[in-house]
Amino acid sequence: MTSIMVSEGTGWGESREAARTTRRKRRRMLLVAVAILLVVGLPFLEGFIDGLFHLPRVSAPRPLAQITAAVILILGGIMTWRNWRETDEMQRRLAIETWAVIGLANFVLHPVLTIIGAQMHQADFENSSWGIAILIGLAFYFVRRVRS
Repeated sequence: MTSIMVSEGTGWGESREAARTTRRKRRRMLLVAVAILLVVGLPFLEGFIDGLFHLPRVSAPRPLAQITAAVILILGGIMTWRNWRETDEMQRRLAIETWAVIGLANFVLHPVLTIIGAQMHQADFENSSWGIAILIGLAFYFVRRVRS
């Protein structure tokens, strides 16, 4: 019969959790840095080039704006996928429920706001349904986080 000895340092589980926490913090800092560079850096670079070549200030051309949006969406998707893999089942369930609330809210709000917009003679009134649905989803998420 062998005796089980308690190790002096951190165990396998503690070191794995510490490495996971470090990776998560590093990933969040990288996401914030890239977002700041995209939001602040691209307009700065565009203004610098305009000033360097004495070009008049114009808004961003469509392709540049679309490429920037695509890069932000791709990076956000990659970060979401990486974070999804490291979350537990309770966090995943809350995320799925939040997305369901956002989808259901938009599903209900869009036709309702279309009818209200037609009655108020505003053609694009229903375009705000996504924003309202996201606010409803965020409220749902925060209420659930506070309750648990």
